[in-house]
Amino acid sequence: MIVVSDALVLARAASYVPDLPIVLYDDLVTVANIAADQADANYPVTNLANPQTSSLWKSGSTADQYLTVTLDGTVETDCLSIARHNLGSGLTVASVEGKTAAVDWTEVCGEQQLGDDTPAMFVFTSDFYIGLRLKLQPASVAPQMAVLSVGPSLKLPRSVPVGHKPLKTSRSRALLNPTAMNGDFIGNVVTSQTLSTTFAVNLLDPTWWDAYGQPFADACRDPFFLAWRPDSKPTDIAYAWATNDPQPVINQITKEVDISMNLAGLGL
Repeated sequence: MIVVSDALVLARAASYVPDLPIVLYDDLVTVANIAADQADANYPVTNLANPQTSSLWKSGSTADQYLTVTLDGTVETDCLSIARHNLGSGLTVASVEGKTAAVDWTEVCGEQQLGDDTPAMFVFTSDFYIGLRLKLQPASVAPQMAVLSVGPSLKLPRSVPVGHKPLKTSRSRALLNPTAMNGDFIGNVVTSQTLSTTFAVNLLDPTWWDAYGQPFADACRDPFFLAWRPDSKPTDIAYAWATNDPQPVINQITKEVDISMNLAGLGL
């Protein structure tokens, strides 16, 4: 799910182009700058600074609590994203607060109850924050998650072409199909599930590509968050990584750039 702060919606209303993809790949979270009010000793908060999703932070508490990232205020930041969490099924209310050198902790993205446990992005007014924190208000289930990323979001200036297959619904499952000796169908056993698709954006301005697109292409083999159609598909957020090294195709006349990458993604 993508959550956009009300203040940001109002600020960009005049010039905003809907449904342009948003990416968070430049993660500022490290083992040294993340802290939690609550943590199970066997599932420390430092697990959130690792992009792999098999190591969890577990709160172990249903008290109101914060996950806090301390920043140096040199990078303009506007996004906090999470993956492999239980906030939706656990009915945890989440919000984001920010702190700058001039202003103490202030809510930058209002309270939300996520509809499910798929990846989520919180997008808010960009600023040189010296701290960002995720406020969690659990119901009766202790929160947990595997990934928390903070950084500047990348807004692509073109939408994806017609015919795009959303990663969220592009499943590949490995099944066991046991049958009885007499041929009766007994059932399916899912042994693994992955998501895979192709993500393409065409006719990119060459100046934009050099400044913003190429750095993303260089880093996209590592996991990133993707909202491919944030306005009309706000629940369709992916935690994904490229399975190839994308190579830009340049129009020799206009110098515009086409890019395509094969993506795999987190199944939940």
